[in-house]
Amino acid sequence: MAINLFYLQSGDLKRLTPFFSLYTAMFAMLALGDAVSLSMFVHRVGAAALPGYYAVTALLNMALMALYMTLARRFSSTRLFQAILTLSMASFLGAWGALHWMTHPPTWCYGLLFVSREISFTMALMHFGSYLQDYFTRSELDRVLPAIYAGGRLGGALGGALLGALAGVFSMLDFVLAYAALALICIAALELMQRRLPLRGDVIQRDAPGGGLRDFWQFLRGSSMLQWMSASSITFILCRWLLNYQYSRFFQTHFTNENDMGGFLGWYLTLSLMISLVVQLFIVNRLVARVGIKACTIGYAVIMTAGMALNLTPPTLIIAVMNRFLETELRTGFYNPLRMLLTNRFEAFRRRQARAWTMGVMTPVGTLAASALLGIGLAGAPLSAIAWLGTIMGGINWASTARLTRTFESRTGSRHEASRPLTL
Repeated sequence: MAINLFYLQSGDLKRLTPFFSLYTAMFAMLALGDAVSLSMFVHRVGAAALPGYYAVTALLNMALMALYMTLARRFSSTRLFQAILTLSMASFLGAWGALHWMTHPPTWCYGLLFVSREISFTMALMHFGSYLQDYFTRSELDRVLPAIYAGGRLGGALGGALLGALAGVFSMLDFVLAYAALALICIAALELMQRRLPLRGDVIQRDAPGGGLRDFWQFLRGSSMLQWMSASSITFILCRWLLNYQYSRFFQTHFTNENDMGGFLGWYLTLSLMISLVVQLFIVNRLVARVGIKACTIGYAVIMTAGMALNLTPPTLIIAVMNRFLETELRTGFYNPLRMLLTNRFEAFRRRQARAWTMGVMTPVGTLAASALLGIGLAGAPLSAIAWLGTIMGGINWASTARLTRTFESRTGSRHEASRPLTL
């Protein structure tokens, strides 16, 4: 059944199973950490403090991205992956130790959990694609990636179900240890896979042509597509954090304590990630093939703008849940695949540069802008004022996305971009 569903060839299923299992465990960890860290933060520190930690997240992401690029050619993909997970595990254990043993732990311990989970998600997701390239050729990845990435949605749903079922039995602090345990399982699995699974015979490290900084700046100045991709990325990230802030403030007042909020988010993750899985597997490819990337990309921008405008109405739990789904689950299940298709329009040696630029630079810039707006410009403002800002930013994102689609449409004029599975 899996072979027919994912268009696999004979032997693919056996080869991809270890990576599917690893990705399932990793996303169970990340989903669990997301719900736990957010629940503890908003009830122990308060959502009003989130903008400051958005800024910390952005600055650390840029610093770690630079370190990652420096170390990428010195260490194997497995060792880098283990380092990312070890750093995440150590951060969670450090925060757990302080919160468990200290009588009056500082509030930054809760911030450490929030920031560590955000950075871990970005770094692990970014590196996983590079890690897979050590074991599969590009043509093989086109076949196996949809199946492997399905494990992420499944793992997140399992992590959410675990939290939802046991939130009344254990405290949120206990689940911090569960996060660390899952990280340790992933680290051990990576070691076992390195010892038992053969690498591709042609795995080598080489510099891509035109890889210098000056060459990239020239490319950026001459590429209207990358310029508008940068603009739409910044505005999208701004919208994303505005949504995050709005539903976090609502959850803080709606739920009486962190366990109630954590249990709710656990069951929400289970349902929403299964919906996201269906969207990723059965809708995105077919929709792109039917109406083209332009319509899908603009359509998502319209959905984002509508979601931002929805917050102009009085806040309710349904609206908060819709904000969360748009900001996180629909972003990973629909927005990210579309962005990958857009990045694939560049020449092969430019794709890594474009992705590093948009993820490693534009995403933190957008996050810093959101932090400044919420932490300084709109500090203490009512949710209605933030909703107006979000609606305006959604409209700007819509406009910049429309300009982006004009640039890549003129390059190829093709509407049918999903003749093969998406490689996220």
